[in-house]
Amino acid sequence: MVQVDVFWSYGLGATFAAASSRQLLARRRAAAAAEAAPVAEPQVGPPSHSRWRDPYLLRTLLFLALIFGPSGVYLVWAFPSWETMHAGDRDMPAWLITTFAVTNVTQGLLGFWVVERLLAAGRSYLAYL
Repeated sequence: MVQVDVFWSYGLGATFAAASSRQLLARRRAAAAAEAAPVAEPQVGPPSHSRWRDPYLLRTLLFLALIFGPSGVYLVWAFPSWETMHAGDRDMPAWLITTFAVTNVTQGLLGFWVVERLLAAGRSYLAYL
């Protein structure tokens, strides 16, 4: 349902980050050690700590954008009354459906980011909550 998909996507992103917490923390420690070491020659290309090189974030993004988001859009289009708890029907504007699809992805990425930051700050209990 449209009203709860935002929370589900946030929870999915947070779950993906919590599931990869050991790898995320190990990579963060390695990046901190690399920054402390002297650099012999300048680096060419994207930095090694680039967000686009994070396989866990990319897998989360792919899941949200290719599976979770489209499934939500399909359900809203196929069963608009049921999905909106009978508050909407097929006359909903296209921008509303598009916004719904985008938030299914962005809220999941937000959940991933929040849990990753909590883990980096040593607040694992809050991250797992």
